[in-house]
Amino acid sequence: MKTQSFKVLTAAIIIAFLLSILPTPAVQTASAKAAPWNFAVTLKPGIWYSYYLGPSDSGAVYVVDITPLTKSVDGAHIQSVIKPKYDGSEWNDMLEVRLPEPFPKQPTLITVYTLNGLEPRMDWTDTLHPGEWQGYPIGRASEATGPYLADIDPLEPSVRGATFERIYIHPEAPWENTFWDILRVQTQPSLPDDLDVRMRVYLAPSLPLVSDLYITLRKDDLWSGIIIGPSSLKRGYVVRAISLDPGPEILPSDLNQYIIQPEFDGKTWNDVLRIQAGNQDADWEQVEYNLKVYACDKKSCP
Repeated sequence: MKTQSFKVLTAAIIIAFLLSILPTPAVQTASAKAAPWNFAVTLKPGIWYSYYLGPSDSGAVYVVDITPLTKSVDGAHIQSVIKPKYDGSEWNDMLEVRLPEPFPKQPTLITVYTLNGLEPRMDWTDTLHPGEWQGYPIGRASEATGPYLADIDPLEPSVRGATFERIYIHPEAPWENTFWDILRVQTQPSLPDDLDVRMRVYLAPSLPLVSDLYITLRKDDLWSGIIIGPSSLKRGYVVRAISLDPGPEILPSDLNQYIIQPEFDGKTWNDVLRIQAGNQDADWEQVEYNLKVYACDKKSCP
């Protein structure tokens, strides 16, 4: 009996040690004492840092700027995403930031802007099914000028840690060969039940346009990159994708995602627009896009 107890105790000690050395999320609270919010952190590789921004039912929308403060090694980059997450009692808007491995730790300034003066364009309540890529029309792509921002407000409890896989707004041509702006939302496939949510989309017509790009997105363009500007400008960005090639062969999700992230090229940190083509199994070769990039800084988002 003593030998068995010793084995169990030894195993427990080994498991505790292994858990202590594994990367785990670091949860911090973003202070709302100033607008915009600024907080500095030294990012360690392989860890998702989570920052609480506010309750998901507030209706607030955010734009984030990630500014690395020191040089790094070629290829280093920093990922970030804002999405609702359930903490066991309520849904909160969380900013998650990560420096991938194997890059060295990185001192970083994070700035969060809360946008005001937005035009409501959609307010929809629906049931999301676990892991399904559900879509909701906002309006014809030709009817709006400026970028969209989405606010997702889950209306019922879920399991602790529940969150969303993807939240995107992009053009699709599902009706009459006409492009529509579509909100696409996907919850985690692992969620045990359906989730009722309120989805709001706003237009930000007053944000300044800083880059107007015309590109040809080919099927084999898995992760194209375009420099928008140096990260030292301390600007957050919102991207509006406008498709220029309508037709029945254009399927939903051709533009699978587009993000802007800081990347180090060996000399300088730059904010880089990354574009990923989707529908690799579908019958299409290329699509023409106009990508408009809007900036959010202390002047345009005070």
